Amino acid sequence: MMSPSVSGISTNNTMDVQSKILAEQARLLFKAAPLSVWGTYLGIGFVFLVLQPVSHDYTLIAWVLAFVSMNTARLLHTLLRRQQKGFNHKSWIREFSIIAFIASCFWGSASLLLFPVGEPIYQLMLAFVLVTTCAIAITNISILLYIILPYIAITLLPLIYRFANAVKRHHGDIGNVTFTQWGLS
Repeated sequence: MMSPSVSGISTNNTMDVQSKILAEQARLLFKAAPLSVWGTYLGIGFVFLVLQPVSHDYTLIAWVLAFVSMNTARLLHTLLRRQQKGFNHKSWIREFSIIAFIASCFWGSASLLLFPVGEPIYQLMLAFVLVTTCAIAITNISILLYIILPYIAITLLPLIYRFANAVKRHHGDIGNVTFTQWGLS
């Protein structure tokens, strides 16, 4: 027996429609996953090129190699998953949330490991990459708030921390702008 609702549509039908919408959203995310991987490669390459003159070489190279390895594993996982028959959207969303968490940890660690102290132009370039990454993620996965909100927090809070703890006054202002961007996201 279906339970009645105020609008005349049963609660069971509403839940079924929401489940179908979530399944379609997950299918679209799955379909776009390789594009996201290639975009991440571009972001990693940009960070490497921009920060190479001011970073400790081993730290930057280790960060790049680790992130590229994780991203390559993500690409291979997606390609192998595409060969499977059937699509379980709940399983994919669970896997996707784990991958998004790991990626946000890498992006957030860039602020902690690669932040060029005393180099405001390079700091702004790093902030640009991280904020752009979050903006792109918002565009792609804002439908899943329980994934996007931690992604933004883990990516941007270390950057805000680094700016807030910078010695010069204008760095605190940059931290406030970044915090405002995070809040608006």
